[in-house]
Amino acid sequence: MYTGNDLRIDLLAHVKVAYKSPDGRGEGIGSILPPSLSGSVYRNKQKRALSLIEIMIVIFLITLVTGAIGYNMKGALDKGKKFRTEQAMEQLEDLLLICLDERGLDSGDHIANDPVAYLRESGIAKNPEKLVQDGWGKNFNIHYDKGKFKIESDAYNKQIKKK
Repeated sequence: MYTGNDLRIDLLAHVKVAYKSPDGRGEGIGSILPPSLSGSVYRNKQKRALSLIEIMIVIFLITLVTGAIGYNMKGALDKGKKFRTEQAMEQLEDLLLICLDERGLDSGDHIANDPVAYLRESGIAKNPEKLVQDGWGKNFNIHYDKGKFKIESDAYNKQIKKK
């Protein structure tokens, strides 16, 4: 039999017992819990915080992924601006030819010099100020030559030369 004086409790680990046999033959330390329960289940669990290095690695990875996505999006945006410019050039040429035909003018120089006023006056364009701009928001260069309107964009030409 064991007495209360023989028990010591180690609170930092699991419950252990220091014992002395009544007949004085044996001493030792043993667990009063079975081996299957004396593991980490009863240990004092501490929450582990993230170190500064780990946080910096996560921020670096997020920045790397964001940069790759942003780089790919820039190419898609440039393609969209190029496409919008091509479509606007075709549409603007057709609308200016309609203005020329409606007015019965022999030369389109007046229309080429102030296309917004003629488009607004004819009422065929909903937003003529926006229509005379390319995908980059710059105004087109419009010239009339030999029965056709020549529409150019400086930003579009730079983009074409780039590739």
